[in-house]
Amino acid sequence: MIRVLLLITSLLLSFIANATDDSYELVFIDMWGEYIPPSALPKSELPRRFIQLDMNVSQADIDRFVKTYPPYSSLKIDINNKLAFQYGVRRTPTIVQIKQGEMVNKVELGELPSLPSSEHQPITAHHLIVNALSGTQYGFKVRSKNIRLILFSDALCPARHLPHCEHKAMQHNEIRIPDNMEKLTVIKPFYVSLEDVKSYQKRLRVNHPVLFDKHNALFRRYGITSLPYWLILDNNNQVVYRSAKAPAQSDLATYSSRHSD
Repeated sequence: MIRVLLLITSLLLSFIANATDDSYELVFIDMWGEYIPPSALPKSELPRRFIQLDMNVSQADIDRFVKTYPPYSSLKIDINNKLAFQYGVRRTPTIVQIKQGEMVNKVELGELPSLPSSEHQPITAHHLIVNALSGTQYGFKVRSKNIRLILFSDALCPARHLPHCEHKAMQHNEIRIPDNMEKLTVIKPFYVSLEDVKSYQKRLRVNHPVLFDKHNALFRRYGITSLPYWLILDNNNQVVYRSAKAPAQSDLATYSSRHSD
């Protein structure tokens, strides 16, 4: 009798283990458009596998993303979007529950918190002192001697989520500025290291200071949500021009005379 009970118990445990192994969730994301911490997703008892839609993304992009966000270590590219077509995934993020190889549930999530938790920390005066690659410090809290023409960009340029970024970076290089204006490029911190920023400067032959906004403070302060993007700041670090298009060369003298001492 005891042997029979042990056998039944063993079979039940084996069934439970197999059922767990056959049940999991696929979480479809677009890493270019979402910076979603896994903690923001609904809780689940099932193991999760993260799936990146195949939209001009390379394995090197995946590796860089996972290095920045280790909880996404299972992230794989959905080659030719086969899984997305199979399960009818039309938006991200979407969670597809799989059991014994079949989809048993699908949840299309609304917009989740769009930035890492560090984004929600208050911007301090210290964060507004940003270093250029040369080591020179630029303060965006205190009054500036010069008006500033800034291109906000991304060291991942060129990439799908950065339309015409190479062209705009080169365009920024070629802008001739008045004597009382300085030209800068500011790079966002997501997915990239200091070495990536140096590579950006060298690859695009940037001929002016490049600042690495490690705390994403400038991007937050000035509400930069698309890239590449231009700002002109007056001596008090207030915005006097903002656009996805570079300011006209002929207008720069007007900006510099109107907003200088």
